[in-house]
Amino acid sequence: MTVVPRLAAGAYPLLVFAVCRRGVTEADPWGLAALYLALSLPLAFLALWAAGAFAGKRINLKLPIFVLLMLGTGGAVWLFALQLRSHYQWFFLMQDSAFFVLLAYYFASSLRAGREPLCTFFARHVHHTLSPELLKYTRSLTKVWVIFFVVSGCVSSLLFFFAPTSVWAFFTNLLVPVLVVGVFVVENACHRFFLPPADRLGLLGTYSAIRRGGLAAAMRTSPAPSKSVP
Repeated sequence: MTVVPRLAAGAYPLLVFAVCRRGVTEADPWGLAALYLALSLPLAFLALWAAGAFAGKRINLKLPIFVLLMLGTGGAVWLFALQLRSHYQWFFLMQDSAFFVLLAYYFASSLRAGREPLCTFFARHVHHTLSPELLKYTRSLTKVWVIFFVVSGCVSSLLFFFAPTSVWAFFTNLLVPVLVVGVFVVENACHRFFLPPADRLGLLGTYSAIRRGGLAAAMRTSPAPSKSVP
């Protein structure tokens, strides 16, 4: 991932929060421009992925395919931007709900018999030999993440229907990322009590494990090695 997509992904929650807090009217060109950008960014990431899939090994075709896809999707968003100004919150809710559902599903599915829990998968990129204590701990930690995403998704939905849009947008776009960091910090403190020193990762070790393992590879949840099943 290049610098530009990273910056766009990092700024996107702030953009969604700003749109929801400001609101959008037909007479507000800046609000419409922000809404257009907020609707277009996810499509840009999808177009980037699709361009790579369609182009395959022909790298010289990736940019033209991406440009064509963005022109098509961008034009569609522009045509419907005015119609969406009163219903854009539903688009953000569906996007937010899909995020929580997919993450909860991937973490939960990795707990099935014969599969390797995602947290165990990441730990293996730091500790090539996993002790029984670490296997048990990472399996439990995977369950914690499942609970976190399910609860966060439920709270997000309740806020969407029963609280002001700005409150919902604050929770899902600004507070949830802080809570994710908080879970990492709390987990880093907890494993000092549950794991021997040789099995501890630390915050930097956790980041290194996730970066080495790769999120895309982790989502495939490969079968657990026979020696690693607790």
